[in-house]
Amino acid sequence: MTAPGDSKARRILVALDASPASAAACTTAAEIAATIGAELIGVFVEDDLLLRSAELPLTQLVGSHSAEILPFSSRDITSQLKVQAERARRAIATIAGRANVAWSFRISRGGVSTVLKQAAVEVDLVSVGSTGWSRHREQPVGTTLASLFGDSRGHILVTRQSGQHTGPIAIVLDSTSPTDELIEASMAFPRTAQSERELFIVAHHEATAGEVERTARAGLAARGLHGKAYWLGPPQPGLVARSSAGRGVLIMAARCPVVARDIDLSRFLRAVACPVLFVR
Repeated sequence: MTAPGDSKARRILVALDASPASAAACTTAAEIAATIGAELIGVFVEDDLLLRSAELPLTQLVGSHSAEILPFSSRDITSQLKVQAERARRAIATIAGRANVAWSFRISRGGVSTVLKQAAVEVDLVSVGSTGWSRHREQPVGTTLASLFGDSRGHILVTRQSGQHTGPIAIVLDSTSPTDELIEASMAFPRTAQSERELFIVAHHEATAGEVERTARAGLAARGLHGKAYWLGPPQPGLVARSSAGRGVLIMAARCPVVARDIDLSRFLRAVACPVLFVR
């Protein structure tokens, strides 16, 4: 993402399904699009694994309330996916219209990770909900997100739940962080009228934390901003997630040591209380 005045065309990919987390991801993406003048591109994935599973002879559908075995076929899944896709299309139309931003929508069939990786190559930001892709297969998005890290050239925004995220913008920093890029990314959010940023510094030693803080304060000052710094000690996903409570958004490097492992990423996303922007 670049500054609002930049002439470069910007596009935000939104992974859509029928879940509340998906709608929340779309809403947050629309706020950013309105700030930086970007277009929303909605993608609904018809999961071919789900469709192939429905064709297997041993596959059965069990009623969630009655526990009764119900008739079930790939035709049923296809019909339900069409209904969900239309709901997703209406959702992005409503949200984009409310934010007054340009939008488009398409349906793609394939593996969720594969489709999103292919679509993410040519966009500046990918926005996803933090839980799964249909009511049949809800799961943490950690695996999909981990695969996006390797192929997307843009930033990745993960939103867990709907609601107004109006708290301060927090930036997670360590000695390897691209500090200027993280601070610049924070300018894309509509809360840029707030001149203060909260700095969550993860470092094993206080001296290292002090160096990180000084570098960050210089970057903030160059943009007319100031910050309140917190030293959180060594990288701990749980502590950083708990510290996100009450914040409007959390910004961190995609390769931040807090989420160095896939298991850390998945646990972190289940616990974090606000949208997270991973900067590449």
